[in-house]
Amino acid sequence: MDDPTNDVSFVIHALTRGSPSEQQTAIQTYFTSSASFSHPFCHTGSFEGSRYLILKIYQWYKILSPKIELEIHSVAFDPKSLVLFVSLTQLFTPFLAPIFANRVDLDVKLRLIQHRHTGKYYIASQTDLYTIDQWVRFLIPWGIGTAMVCFLQFLATLGCVLGAWVGAPITWARERMTAQGRGMGRLGEMRENGIGKTAGKATGAIEHEAEKVEELVEEARRAALQADDERAEETGLETYGKMQVVTT
Repeated sequence: MDDPTNDVSFVIHALTRGSPSEQQTAIQTYFTSSASFSHPFCHTGSFEGSRYLILKIYQWYKILSPKIELEIHSVAFDPKSLVLFVSLTQLFTPFLAPIFANRVDLDVKLRLIQHRHTGKYYIASQTDLYTIDQWVRFLIPWGIGTAMVCFLQFLATLGCVLGAWVGAPITWARERMTAQGRGMGRLGEMRENGIGKTAGKATGAIEHEAEKVEELVEEARRAALQADDERAEETGLETYGKMQVVTT
């Protein structure tokens, strides 16, 4: 595929609605030789030549339902991870029992690889993602399976609510322990940071003031020496340490 976002629609229709030869061409053109296929009812794995199994799955799929209607709702491609998602709806009609026709929603996850020289994209794996209430329609049609799943899911939801009520004291105790641990940790951090920073600031201030005092003392000493030199020049004396020598 040159552009996965635009080309994937053609590939899907060729696999699901094309003739056996068109299916074979699509598999050989767009799938790697070691491509894998995963579905709630079958799985191929990945090995050299595994795309042959994918071809047979699609051919059997077409035999079961010669007429398949597809509607692609959205396509999303992540070029960094090379993953392509396709959201679609299909109408599957078994030729032996057309009354068992079912319309199901699914998401298809395609993991791609890109050829380093041509830049084309090839399908390395396909995963068909069905929710339970969707794939059960293949087994129990007319909405009965979906209703059963929804009922069981509702019971599971009630179980979650009951479990949350019963386990409330446990979560409350964990929350209190976590809050106390955070409080002690913050208190220790405040103490450490507060005392350390205060001591550091005080030490820095003292050192700064000491440097200022030393600078003032040095300036005073220099001023005194300069004053002595000026007086010596006026009186004709040169001062060497504590001795005065008269110069002529």
